[in-house]
Amino acid sequence: MKRRKIDLSDLNGAFRRFASDLLVRMRMDPGSYCYEIASRDEMFFNAIMPGYGNEPNISYFKYIESALRTFDIYRQLIDSYAGGFANIRGVLDFGSGYGRLTRSLVQHLPREKIWVADIYESAMTWQKERFAVNTVNSVNDPDRFALNQSFSVVFAGSVFSHLPDALFQRWLNRLYGLTAPDGIFVFSVHGEALLPAGERLGPEGIRYLAFSESATLPTDVYGMTYVSGDYVAASIARLDPTRHVQFRRFPRSLYENQDLYVVAGASVDLREIALTIPLLGGFELVSGPAEGAIEFYGWAVDFNRGHQVTRFEVFCDEQSIHVGAPTPDADRLWHYFPGAPNIPVGWRFSLPAGLRHPERVIRVEFYSSSGAVGYAYASIPDGEVNPTSMRGLLT
Repeated sequence: MKRRKIDLSDLNGAFRRFASDLLVRMRMDPGSYCYEIASRDEMFFNAIMPGYGNEPNISYFKYIESALRTFDIYRQLIDSYAGGFANIRGVLDFGSGYGRLTRSLVQHLPREKIWVADIYESAMTWQKERFAVNTVNSVNDPDRFALNQSFSVVFAGSVFSHLPDALFQRWLNRLYGLTAPDGIFVFSVHGEALLPAGERLGPEGIRYLAFSESATLPTDVYGMTYVSGDYVAASIARLDPTRHVQFRRFPRSLYENQDLYVVAGASVDLREIALTIPLLGGFELVSGPAEGAIEFYGWAVDFNRGHQVTRFEVFCDEQSIHVGAPTPDADRLWHYFPGAPNIPVGWRFSLPAGLRHPERVIRVEFYSSSGAVGYAYASIPDGEVNPTSMRGLLT
């Protein structure tokens, strides 16, 4: 069946308000943000949507939320390494797909400073038309990748988490070669903790499984890859055997599950670089009669080691209606976050009957001792509340 693109206009009114509000809180301009998801975007249609029961509203919101969380990490790297976007000469987003990151980059960098590359030529055509950025078609053979200039930032999010050993090594070397001496090379991997049950790393510290969300890429070049920290460290050391290549590892910093590595160019010192991982959370259950108060339940998790979500505040539209402390909830939530450094927490509150109105938006803000803030949204349904009636109303 032929897919069609998805845009903001395809969502119900509640989710349009959720998306606009989150964009503002993440320092984006909702008026100029690109909301369209291309009909050929396999990452969205084959991975995100099935993960949320093919429900378009929540799937779309999670796409936007993930894009903004990724850019939050990207912005922090730019700020701590270069002192802000004004000091960046040029960036490369390798494996850019249909512009999940580009949507945010164009709001902070001149388009002529942005280069994107992907093996899907249709994705590059789409990005060229939508964003007017520089595009490069990628290839299976790193030696044939037709790009030779250097960049302040080379970013490869969720690329090395899909490559077999030989291509992992060759692309690592090729992309590091595009990193300016005063630049950084940033990539993500699946750590050992994410291995499927029954699987083990090989003797070199890598396990490659021949399946992925892609229905078109050959499984001998694109699958699911899991690696140890020692494997990545040894791979980075081989990038320049004549000197110590400095790098930093930030566990579970990208896409809620991937370890992020920041590799320094020859003249960069990474000792002062720091990241605060955005909090992750959402609504889980709502219950209540046709009239009267409604009970809301939710969860949150903090991936910043040594920190924890300490409080949450509930807003009905912009009116603060409740402040509370979450409680540890490992029994129900721990298995969703293997390897997370902190115990997930749960939270709950009661919405008074007098505030029930389907046009109002409920926003929960949760706060961590790390300084991070997270957001979750819900709409208020009419009538009796049960899980089926809340489909498409919760994030």
